[in-house]
Amino acid sequence: MYLLIKNLHMLFALVSVAGFVLRFSLIRLSAKNETCNKAVASTAFRTVPHINDSLLLAAAIYLAISAQINPMEHTWLAAKIVALLLYIGLGTQVIKQRGSKTRQTLCFVAALFCFAYIAMVAISKQVIPF
Repeated sequence: MYLLIKNLHMLFALVSVAGFVLRFSLIRLSAKNETCNKAVASTAFRTVPHINDSLLLAAAIYLAISAQINPMEHTWLAAKIVALLLYIGLGTQVIKQRGSKTRQTLCFVAALFCFAYIAMVAISKQVIPF
């Protein structure tokens, strides 16, 4: 069961970042294209990421509990959680379209770096994975 949930967790993470990139792209195109504007305004555009991210978090909690990994004892897991919070904050800045386009793009790139860091920490189980 653990391996199944771990694979689902990785799938949810990939879907999450792919959806983030798609939403960023659609937001950028929505100013120029009415079809993209309708997609950005759709209920699915706003709802599906929350469902996927909830499943991602539930899988993460299951994995941590079943493997008896405590973020207070395993610093790599604490680092992932901190990076996740930063990813969420940066992603909010991007999706809510706060600030200039330059700021939005910088937040987008920084969020992608956070995602890459989370993935590297997950693989290496080291706070500094490079």
